[in-house]
Amino acid sequence: MALTPEGNIEQGRFAAFGPTVYYASEQTEVAGLAVTKLNAAEASIALPGEAYSDGIRQLVESGEGSIPADATLGKALKIVEGNDSIGEHLAKGGSVGTVIIALGFVCLLLGIFKIKEITTFKTPDPEKVQAVLSSMESGNTVDAQKAAQGVEGMGGELLLTGIEHADEKRGTLEEILYEKILAVRPKLERFLSFMALTAAAAPLLGLLGTVTGMIKTFNLITIFGTGDAKSLSSGISEALVTTELGLIVAIPSLILHGLLSRMAKQKIGDLEQTAVGFMNGVAASKSNNAG
Repeated sequence: MALTPEGNIEQGRFAAFGPTVYYASEQTEVAGLAVTKLNAAEASIALPGEAYSDGIRQLVESGEGSIPADATLGKALKIVEGNDSIGEHLAKGGSVGTVIIALGFVCLLLGIFKIKEITTFKTPDPEKVQAVLSSMESGNTVDAQKAAQGVEGMGGELLLTGIEHADEKRGTLEEILYEKILAVRPKLERFLSFMALTAAAAPLLGLLGTVTGMIKTFNLITIFGTGDAKSLSSGISEALVTTELGLIVAIPSLILHGLLSRMAKQKIGDLEQTAVGFMNGVAASKSNNAG
């Protein structure tokens, strides 16, 4: 009999090949390597994978089969058993690790939102701006307004405002257009400061987790001494995992913040270029009319 990974004791047959013992259940399809554990009455079954199950069963039943060989005499299985799942690995970070993960998740959602918001923000094409200026030069304000209304997004509003105040002095017109651009800046740059804060705070939270984990480790050393390494592993794991999580969150946040900031500045720069081009066109139109 042997203990399956599901915790059931099943009747089966064993076959030894060198130092390794193989097992095939007579009740179910379970087949794997038989491993003895401390204080266990029955051997435990380690599953090497479905690809080897048929070969192990053939070996046990007929004496022939394609089987996995463990040249490390069981150490490879211990390494595999010691590998944590993603959830188990993250859980070692403790409460500080949870805060870092939550911060990174919020930053990721905001990053996706900002990418969509900035990429869908439309700036006017130079050709459409030139069409507006051509109508202004010919003195046809109505056609200029129609051309500006055909420009999507904030660029159209900027041109309509410029047409409405085209008779103002250049300094006054510049202030009016700049005011419209300033109204757009907060929308394009919102939440970017939170990403920068996340990039700066995540490593510090990781450092906090490191200090907390080391304090926990020293407390365990005081209680259990240094002889039992397993009792100290929880504190050491917390110290290392929180540092890892802090860097995992900080580096992408920093890169994302830099890219989005550059994209936002590019959009604002396009609007400023449109405003300057419009003012220069209006000034040239006034000069021609005066001449």
